[in-house]
Amino acid sequence: MTRFFVGRTSDIPEGKMIHIQIDKKKKNKDILIANVHGRYYATSNICTHEGAKLHGGELKDNELICPWHGAKWDVTSGKMILFPEKLKSLTSFKVIVENDNLYLEDQVTRRYCIMKKIICFLRRLVRNPTRSS
Repeated sequence: MTRFFVGRTSDIPEGKMIHIQIDKKKKNKDILIANVHGRYYATSNICTHEGAKLHGGELKDNELICPWHGAKWDVTSGKMILFPEKLKSLTSFKVIVENDNLYLEDQVTRRYCIMKKIICFLRRLVRNPTRSS
């Protein structure tokens, strides 16, 4: 599984957030990483309303608040909490913690591995179907 090193746990104190950019085939991904009660979460860093950089906003417990218009998302899931109109959820990313290191898992590679396992399973079923009487 492909992972990207994004920093150290000691770089993000509890209740704080940072942002990083990952250059993935020249398509920069702007990602926000937050520490909520000692657990680390990652979402896209761009507001789905007007494109504000969310790391300039506030983090109150698990609520990420947009600096421009006050939209609120749950940083632990990326889901919208509050805004006068319905906005898209933020993309969330899996954070892996090993010792003091933080990694993001590459979602494309992860999906590919899951699909590969499903295909292998289906091939086995086709080759050895269960016989019913």
